[in-house]
Amino acid sequence: MAAAVVALYRLISYWAVLAVGWVAWLLLRDGVRARLATAGRWLLGVVGRHEDEAGVRPVG
Repeated sequence: MAAAVVALYRLISYWAVLAVGWVAWLLLRDGVRARLATAGRWLLGVVGRHEDEAGVRPVG
C-alpha cells in the first residue's frame, strides 16, 4: 500500500508537473506567440471598430 501511495505521489508531484510545463513551453514558443499576438490585434481592431460606431472612444 505504501509503495502505491509513494508511486502516485511521485507521478503527480514530478511527472505531471513536468508534462504541464512541456505543454506550456510548446504553446508559448515564438510561432504560437506571434499567431496569438496577431489574433489579439485583429480582435482589438474589431472591438475598437464597434466601439467607434457606438460613439465610445477606444482606450489606448
